[in-house]
Formats: sequence, structure tokens, C-alpha cells
Amino acid sequence: SFDAGPAHFVGLHAPGRAPSRADLEWLEADLESETARSATWRIVYQHAPIFSHGSSHPARPELRALMETFGRLGVDLHLSGHDQSYERTHALRADGGIVLPHARDPWPVYAAGHGVVYAKVSPAGKLSDRGGGFSRLRGPAPAEIAARDDGAHHWARLRISASSLCVIVRALPGAGQRVATTDVFGIVRNEASGRDV
Repeated sequence: SFDAGPAHFVGLHAPGRAPSRADLEWLEADLESETARSATWRIVYQHAPIFSHGSSHPARPELRALMETFGRLGVDLHLSGHDQSYERTHALRADGGIVLPHARDPWPVYAAGHGVVYAKVSPAGKLSDRGGGFSRLRGPAPAEIAARDDGAHHWARLRISASSLCVIVRALPGAGQRVATTDVFGIVRNEASGRDV
């Protein structure tokens, strides 16, 4: 783990499986530390996604057990990759309840402390080793998914201040095509609470 400005980042090694007991104990100790608790933002990143509906590397159900830990310990944002498409949830409570954004103009804004936003940002520049292309998303988006795209390479830029965490996701579809914004969302402190559904 490390700190950058008002954010505490935690790297978790759970490659497609539930973390070991020792890993979970380390994660809990880190997120309960004075350093993490004094940070404005807590961001966990790992390779394997908690939410992924792509055809190449769908999420493994056992990883959802981490949601309770993330919710209880005040994680604001979870970042992952692995599956070659983009998906982002609404803020989710530990029990899977959905918290909708309290503002939508010019982009969705969630109130901090009401749930964790999970964003799977596909590996920029890498195509699936299974299908040889982007990981296609099957069927309609589940209720917890707020944004998704399976037609480009993606990367994310985080803008972090003491009062807001903004995530800007960009896409580069292919040779000769322009960079486009796929998704923008924010998490803010000291704002109106989100609406639970």
C-alpha cells in the first residue's frame, strides 16, 4: 500500500480466487491502520475483477466475498483489469444493494461513504488471449452496472482532491481512430447522500 496526496492505495493479490486468510488479515490491518483511516480516499486495486460480464474472463463468484470487507472498511473505489472490456458499477453496499448517483449533470456523482464503485478498466493495448479481440459483453447490463463498453482499449485517469475523486475513462478503438471518452464519474465528500434501490 502507499499514499498519494489524500488517497490511500492498496494493491491486493487475488488472481481470480478468493484471497488467503493471511492476505485478508493483511488487507484488514492495512485498511484499519491510522494511515488509511486518516486518508480522505481509500482505493483498492487488483488484477482480477469483482464484476465482469465479458466473454473472455468473467468474474469469479468467490471474489464477491471481498465486498463485505471493502464496505466495512470504507473503500471508495475498486479498480481491476484482466477482462478486455470496460465495466463500472454504481456505488454498491456490502450486501450488493445499489446506490444511485445523487447528481447526473454533467456526469454521475456518488456520495462517499454510501458504497464502493467497482471499475474494470481493460488492459490498454492488450486483446484477449482467448478470443483474440475485445471481451464481448453478453446480454443486457445487470442492474448494478452503470457503464460499459466492449469495443476499444481503455485506460483511466484519476483526479483526486480532498473533496472529490473523479475518474475519467478513455478509449482508443483502433488504428487511425481518435481517443474518445467512454465514461466519467465522481465520488464526493460532504454532499447529499445517494439513493438506495
